[in-house]
Amino acid sequence: FRYLLNNVSMSEVERAFPQLIETLHPVEKMVFLAGPRQVGKTTIAQSILDSLPDGGFYLNYDIPAHRRLIISGNDLLSDLRKPKKRPMVVFDEIHKMAKFKAFLKGFYDENKNDSRIWVTGSGRLDLFQKGGDSLLGRYFLYHLHPFSIGELTKQKLIEPETCWKNFEDSNTKNFDYKSLLDFGGFPEPLFKAEKSFHKRWITSRRDRITREDIRDLTRIQDLDRLEKLIDLLQFRIGSPLSVNSLREDLGVAFETIEA
Repeated sequence: FRYLLNNVSMSEVERAFPQLIETLHPVEKMVFLAGPRQVGKTTIAQSILDSLPDGGFYLNYDIPAHRRLIISGNDLLSDLRKPKKRPMVVFDEIHKMAKFKAFLKGFYDENKNDSRIWVTGSGRLDLFQKGGDSLLGRYFLYHLHPFSIGELTKQKLIEPETCWKNFEDSNTKNFDYKSLLDFGGFPEPLFKAEKSFHKRWITSRRDRITREDIRDLTRIQDLDRLEKLIDLLQFRIGSPLSVNSLREDLGVAFETIEA
């Protein structure tokens, strides 16, 4: 990205999450990193992977070659397992695998002393805990959010009370709030800073959420009406919400909208 936000390029803006992991996360536990699509989960995981001297690898369950390797049953760490070394293993979108918790449980129990294990994804990765958690005690779950003013002005990870004081005294008064308000905190549109690109990005992201995430996470069949509901809601932001009015516009039962 060539656009500069407040004289800072995207390559110069460091996210706070790697600092959080380095400061607080026990290396023997898995990192579960959840968050909305295109917020930067994979980018962060790969950047940390590239920075570690012990090496490692990245596997995406959506990539056929990676998927075959995951389900093969072979020792994934056979070429990397060395004394006093902890190679990093990143499983991306592994929650799409049937019985993925059983796979991760076995992999962790076998390799917890020989590797750093990261699991990244959205949607179901955050919701799977509702069905019982056989991985209890083996991981910590983190949520990655879009860029905030604190990250863009390079606030340090400290106690909340101290952070507010430092935040007030920092250079936030000179921060370009308009860019963040116009393009949001997702990395790509924020640093691209082009209105036409932003509109196309929003449309593309909404299509993927309604056509993929909601389809996978729910039993909703009428995705066309769901998309129409999303269009209706965006024009009602900041106004009193009438469920009955939405029911009439969509031509469905009151209970359907309420649910």
